[in-house]
Amino acid sequence: KSPVVTSEAATVAPAVLRHYIAQARLVNPTVPRDLSMYLVEAYVTMRRQDAEAAANASFNALRKQASEQTQMTPRQLLSILRLATALARLRFAKEVSEADVEEAIRLVHMSKAP
Repeated sequence: KSPVVTSEAATVAPAVLRHYIAQARLVNPTVPRDLSMYLVEAYVTMRRQDAEAAANASFNALRKQASEQTQMTPRQLLSILRLATALARLRFAKEVSEADVEEAIRLVHMSKAP
């Protein structure tokens, strides 16, 4: 998944990093139609799982905590889309890949972890 940064990792010069970022900003990847359908299906599945988790909570405090921490919102769907696009941009890709979407979903899930 994500590369592990160690103390032996090479240092990138600030000028090179600025140039890389400037070039990456010029790329505007698109989301293929079949991938957008996959993204919507994944979002619907996550919403369903969140609703089931909230319904299974037996105590009021747990129910409130579950709904606050795990409820997937349309704003998070847009976040996943933006993250996937940014990941494709980092690779200078013309299209967002399924791996980009999977990594974006993983990042959103990790950001919601307690």
